[in-house]
Amino acid sequence: MLYPDYRVPFHPFEPRTLVYFYNSFSFTEYVLDNNLFDTLYQNIEDLKFFEMWLTDYHVFMSSRDFFLHDAIPVDKLDRLASKLEERKANQSADLNILYLHLGEQAFDLNETEKGISYCKKIQPDKLLNAFQYKNYNWVNDYSLELVGKCIADLSANNQFDLAYKLLNVFKKEVNRSSLYAYASQLISFNKRYPEVAQRLLDSARIEMNRLDNPSVFQPNRHQVAMALMYQHPDKNSKEAYRTIKNSFTKFEAMWRFSKAFAIQGNLYKAQQQTPGLISPADNAGFLASIAEGFRLTQPQKKEWKKFKDNEFIFARRYLPYVNENE
Repeated sequence: MLYPDYRVPFHPFEPRTLVYFYNSFSFTEYVLDNNLFDTLYQNIEDLKFFEMWLTDYHVFMSSRDFFLHDAIPVDKLDRLASKLEERKANQSADLNILYLHLGEQAFDLNETEKGISYCKKIQPDKLLNAFQYKNYNWVNDYSLELVGKCIADLSANNQFDLAYKLLNVFKKEVNRSSLYAYASQLISFNKRYPEVAQRLLDSARIEMNRLDNPSVFQPNRHQVAMALMYQHPDKNSKEAYRTIKNSFTKFEAMWRFSKAFAIQGNLYKAQQQTPGLISPADNAGFLASIAEGFRLTQPQKKEWKKFKDNEFIFARRYLPYVNENE
């Protein structure tokens, strides 16, 4: 048992309890600081430990407010990545989750070259391993979110071939369309590279139109509609509403329609998206989206950064993953 991150072959608590064996980076940091890595992890089987450890870490990062854990700082994760690369661990272990997290943090810190280099180390043939969570299904949505962010950042930096290599892992039109549209939304949020946002949105439309069956769940329609609204709410509102016409959970998209108008500073149009005779809870969703959109018209205050980084997973985005194996 290696405290504080232990992993045992038996169930350590009551068997119906879900146990994910991650606590902190402390033990790994101690191992690296004291040059114990090669002593403790001598062979290929030992290095596979980090694949399982990262799989559990990913669960905790999917909803930090729920699990009460902060992300491992990028410099510490990078130390681990360097050591694993030195040992050529990716030949036996799946380290994609590590590079998805490193890539996200690097791009957030405007370290573009580092972000691109991390994304290049993602192994596409193993990428769907990050979408096999059974108990906490939202973790698969979180994996899709990280891939979408990676595609957005790569596209914004003219790395379309690499972005397509990751996106091409997904064979279902619904997931491909969702990823294109979500990446377009992220670029529109930054109010830069409108031609890239349009290019991604066009690809999302093409993938969406390959599947037209109102009886099945098509969350990609919400993504395309949101991308349209974030790009130009006045111009695209009619098309956005047509896109979600026969979809389930319309309010998930419509809340973001209000947010899109609020980002433009048009609070009247933002409130006009709220239908009449709806429940107080649904109305609160519209008000929250309007407030969030209007907040984005101002620079984010530093003291709120940690709060936003740990935002409730279902509040920060709506991006369902549809199982590629079904």
